[in-house]
Amino acid sequence: MEDLDKSNREKREFAKVKKRSENVSITPNTTISYESKNQFEVLSVSDHKEEVNKSASDLDQSEARHNNTDISAKHGDKPRQSGDKPNQRRSGQNSRKIERRQQSKGNIQDCQLNLDERKTKTKQRQPNIVILGDSMLKHLNPRRIQQGIDQKISIKTFPGAGVDEMTHYVKPTLQKKPKHIILHIGTNDLQTKSPDALIKAVTKLGEAITQEISGIELTLSEVITRTDDLQLADKVNIYNNKLDNLCTERNWGFITHKSITKTHLNSYGLHLNQRGTTALARNIKQFLKNQSLN
Repeated sequence: MEDLDKSNREKREFAKVKKRSENVSITPNTTISYESKNQFEVLSVSDHKEEVNKSASDLDQSEARHNNTDISAKHGDKPRQSGDKPNQRRSGQNSRKIERRQQSKGNIQDCQLNLDERKTKTKQRQPNIVILGDSMLKHLNPRRIQQGIDQKISIKTFPGAGVDEMTHYVKPTLQKKPKHIILHIGTNDLQTKSPDALIKAVTKLGEAITQEISGIELTLSEVITRTDDLQLADKVNIYNNKLDNLCTERNWGFITHKSITKTHLNSYGLHLNQRGTTALARNIKQFLKNQSLN
């Protein structure tokens, strides 16, 4: 009797298990195993384990991507967009590099152009006419002489200088290669030199200048009269006549100052007063104007 009841119970349990198994979809890859639990056979499907494992793997990958995004954000990198492609990013980087190179080349070319312009302007600012001489020139204003003359003029004075000193003072000016040099010297030399000795020294200086720069124009300005010493006044007249002949012979320019008289001198009878400085400037300017017309 007990055996019959046990058999009936087993049948009922088997029917329940069978009914349960009908609700489970079995695929060709599905494996069915029976485990003993509470003395009954229970149906388990391995598909469920695979799905659980797959879900765990997907979760791990998602967390890994999230961590990479956080690290990139810390380093200032932009997160990769879903539509970005590696080739497109590399192409964009190369384009930016090319643009920077072209920009750099353009900046270098601009700097070179600016340098060339500065050099050209510097050359234009360099004087074409340089007037060198003793203290008789110290009050001349180059801008006033330059008015109406299409050339830049520079004036350099060397108080107390004679022809021997001027041989050294003229060298820096010659290095700049001006087109025209005007020399006003001799006032300080006539105290120690004769008119003939002074002419020889001036001739030597003039030749040195014209040999240093081929084609340079050289003009000599005659010595201004003086009233402080009558003997020196006579020597001035003799020297000026010889200087005029020298300039004619060598084809050098010659500026005369016969318009300057004792009324243009200061109380000492040697240097120019304001009227004398104006007359000296007028004589130089008139010479340059006549030269430009010729």
